[in-house]
Formats: sequence, C-alpha cells, structure tokens
Amino acid sequence: MAELTIQFGVDTDVTFGVVQSISDSETPAVAVAKGPKGQCVKRQAYSKTVSKKIEALIKVDQEKPAAGTVATVDGLTGLVMSSEITSQNEDFKKINLTVDAVDGIAGDAYVAPSVAGE
Repeated sequence: MAELTIQFGVDTDVTFGVVQSISDSETPAVAVAKGPKGQCVKRQAYSKTVSKKIEALIKVDQEKPAAGTVATVDGLTGLVMSSEITSQNEDFKKINLTVDAVDGIAGDAYVAPSVAGE
C-alpha cells in the first residue's frame, strides 16, 4: 500500500474518508534505577513516543492501512500501530487508526520474511 496521508477536517469528497475525531498523546520510555532493597532511587526518561489516533468514516470499498505500514496522520509520519475497521451500514465503514513515531523517527514498514525456496 502506498503511504497514506490523512488530515484533520478533510472534506467528504476525499478519496480516503472523513476524520471524525483525532487525539494526540506523548509517552516517555523510562529507565528505573533501584536501590539495594528494590526501591526506586532514580527514574530517567530516555525516549519519547508521539502518537496520533483518529476515527474516520471511509467508503465501503476502501481498505484499511495494514499494521506495520507507514502513514501520515495530521502531520505525524509514523508506523501504523493499530488499524481497526467497524462496519455499521451499507454506505460507510468506520476506521480507528493509531500511528506513532519514536524520537521523531517514523520507522520502516514491516516486510514479511521470505519463505525458503520462493
């Protein structure tokens, strides 16, 4: 699948769909140093993950981006960490999509391992 770009507030005539909601989050990766009795003596954030989650209405014949692919959501390019489709009616489907980047790095898309002999 080619890289997907979704912007908040897109019009109904866009080929992918209409974003209904978007949320931003940041999460640090934290190293913990423990004392001799197992108590925390120091915590150090060493990395930060920025995530965007969207909910959008898409056309019934539209496929969802696969987990592990690269997508851009509201200006953040990252790996698709979660991709879920909900069918609610005959005209549209609802997609929930989570994209994140770690320390500003989008990452590389997943490539399935090749099977020996193919």
